[in-house]
Order: sequence, then structure tokens, then C-alpha cells
Amino acid sequence: MNSTAVSQGKSQEQSPEGHWSKNFAALSIHRRKNWAVTVKGFNNFVWDYETSANENVFGLFASHGALLIANDEAALQHHDIDTGWDWSKIPGATTIALGNSNIDELNIGTTGRFYNKRRFAGGLTFGGTMTSKNGLFGMNFKQPEYDVSDWRGNIRFQFKKSVFMFENLLVGLGSDILLQRNNMKIAQTTLFQDKLSSSQFIKVDGSRKDASSNYNHVPSTSSSTSLTDAKGNFYYIPRTSSPILKVTVSTQTSKKDDGSTSTSGKYGTAWFEHSSANPSYEYAVLIPTASYHTQLSDLQTAQDTAGNKVYKVLRMDDRAHIVQFLKSPKSWSGLSHPVTGYVMFRSASSLPSDGPITDVSSGECLIMVEETAQFIHLAITYPDLALRGAGTLTDSRDVGESLLYTSESTEKIVSVTLRNQVQTTVADTKVHGTPASYTPNVDISGQTVHFRNLKNGFSVEVKLTRI
Repeated sequence: MNSTAVSQGKSQEQSPEGHWSKNFAALSIHRRKNWAVTVKGFNNFVWDYETSANENVFGLFASHGALLIANDEAALQHHDIDTGWDWSKIPGATTIALGNSNIDELNIGTTGRFYNKRRFAGGLTFGGTMTSKNGLFGMNFKQPEYDVSDWRGNIRFQFKKSVFMFENLLVGLGSDILLQRNNMKIAQTTLFQDKLSSSQFIKVDGSRKDASSNYNHVPSTSSSTSLTDAKGNFYYIPRTSSPILKVTVSTQTSKKDDGSTSTSGKYGTAWFEHSSANPSYEYAVLIPTASYHTQLSDLQTAQDTAGNKVYKVLRMDDRAHIVQFLKSPKSWSGLSHPVTGYVMFRSASSLPSDGPITDVSSGECLIMVEETAQFIHLAITYPDLALRGAGTLTDSRDVGESLLYTSESTEKIVSVTLRNQVQTTVADTKVHGTPASYTPNVDISGQTVHFRNLKNGFSVEVKLTRI
């Protein structure tokens, strides 16, 4: 079982209730039209990956924030894991460069499934005034202590990451990326890894790159960069992250997931390379669809033009990742009321004045807010299962009968202080996924909303009336 957030394609008209979440597997599904996005992480109660002596041998990084964009069934063929796949460059994941000649270092054996030393990984569902739902994914990672006797058992590797999902736009952020005792390896975050041919290509700043020749990108230090993957998804990399961007077209050598069969293939791959001087990243992905605004490159133009942004990053540090959406990627018009997402790694006060929240009493929670002239729509989840009596889990061998069959989620209290005052009576409350035998306990004092019994990773959404 893995911690996963998924955006899955159905049209808004066909599926107005298309986003749901269950954070015991931190699973969120966000329906649009003919595409799906899966974000996969793990935490202190959901282990990283499953393997055996001859299956998924190199799956070590499968849950490090992997983000799969599946535009359609045919597009998945670009992810050909049997032909030259670099198992250390999982799209969306923040990993250690152990591919190619170092590939066998990805094999840590089959002694157990390991848990993240941090508690925070999961997804949020948000409705607001929209006919279909949007959401968030957040993850705080610290390397497990793998049961190996060499340098891999002594790595210090950690990061914080988030994915904000709004209509057909994804915004990915990463911060506090640290890799030490690393045997001269580097930390990296992969955007895409696509198998190419003479007719299947990627684009770098509009220039086509196919399998006919090798390519190495020269990073820009003065401007943003645009990419298009082989599935047609458009990537915007702002000027702040362009200097650490790497893009190659080359023949990759690898092995199949059995750990022994050698393979090779021609791939177009894009990733960020991190160091102590560059411990963060930002990028956005616009997914093409016939019913949405079709000029994908307009995203770069808008983001690079003052006062015309589609989204703004309000904060990205060790306490919070906060993104505000200002335009609809569907209509390309300004939203009548912005939508703001909060990935809270720690409690925080004095939150950015552009957003509707001033203070959150607890970290390790996800919040999304839409403020209209009359109402404030606010969804929150605390994805840590907080199982009673679980203790510290290192790997799957620590899981006993009492944890499997009798443990239950501890209720968590989180208080959210709003910038504007609201009535003390909640206008409406819903739990996405409508779980049985759970009723949220919410009360309001002044401008503070108290969620008294968050549990099981449920996404609780309230509608509050402004005063």
C-alpha cells in the first residue's frame, strides 16, 4: 500500500463529483477529461514499495513523490520500463542519482518494506463553488534506515514537496532538499522521462528534439524555460529554477525490473539537479485537452508578465508551500475569487497577506480555500493516521496483530484563523467520500475555525458565512 494522490480524467459535465480522497492510502482522484494524474508518496504508516528477489528490484524511489501524467492509453507507451528505463529518474520524484552504471545500488534487498521517518504525506479534496473538484498533495520526507551494510545505510536524505492541482494545471514545488553522506551522488527531481523515436519527440523552448540525434540542454540563468514532453504536456520552468534544469536526448542503458536483464532505449529526459546552493524548485504543467484553452505556451507568457499570472507562489519554505490560482486554465479568464492552497509542514502565523488565512495551529495538514463576497469555502485534512499504540515503525516487520486489527486513528485538533470574520454557525459541512460513522466537530470563535476531530485522513470541507 502506498500514499497516493490521483487526478483522473472525466469531463466536468459527466462527473461533477469527480474528486475524492482516502488518506489511509492517501488517495485522491480528480476527474477531468481523458487524462489522469497520479502522485505517489509514503509516510510513517504507509510503506514505500514492494519488491522480491526478481520483481520490482529497482523500485526504491517509486514513492518519492512520483507524478504520472497519463493523457491516454497510448501515451503510457512512452514510459517503457523494459527498454532503457532509468529507475532513479521517476517523473515527479525527488531521488538520488543511482541510474545507469550505478543501477544495482538501487537494489536494497527484500528484508522489509520501509516507512518514512516523517508523518506527513497525503492528499486533499476541495470543492468550493466549482462544479468539479480540485486538490493538493504534500509530503515531508526523511530517509529510512535501510537494512544494508554499505554507504546506503548511512545516507541523510530529506525534502519537502507539494503538488497543487487546479483544473488542468499542476504546480509542483520542492524545498529543503538535503543530501549528505551520499558517496558523491547528487539529488535530483525528474520532470519527465519519455521514450522517443523519429516521430515521437520532446520540445525545448519550442525546438523539436527527436531520437535522430543526441541533445544536451544548456541551462538559462536569465529567463524561464518551456518544455513539451512526448505526450504533449507543456512545462513552465520559471527563471529561478531554469539554472538547475537538465534536459537530454540520449541512449539509456538499464535493466528490467527483474534485476538481471540488460536493456537500452532512446529517451528524452528532463530533471532538476540539486545542491546546497539550490535546495528548491518550482515548475508548472499544463495538460492539453480539447475542452480547455488550447494555446499552452500562453502559460509561460502569463507567468513572465507582471500582473497577468495564472498562479502565484506565496510561500515556499520549511513551514509551508502556498500557491494561489488567479486564472482559470479552462477559460483563460481571471477567477472572480482566487483559490489558495496551503501545504503546512509546521504551524505558522503571519501567513501571506494575499491569502485568506493568517494562522494555522498545526503543521502536517493540507488546506484549500476560496473566499467569495458572501462565503468562505475551506477544506482541510490531517493525513497522518495517528494510530494508537503503533509506536515507531521502521519497516513492515514492526507491524503486529494489534496494529493491523485493533488500532484506530487518534482525533486531531487543528485551528485555522481567517483574515476576515465569519458567523459562528457553519453554513454547511461535508466530508468528501461520505465515510460512514464519522461526523466532523467544527466550531468557530471570532475569526478562528476549530476542527476538533480530524481523523483517518478525511477531507472535511466547511462553508462559512462572512460578516
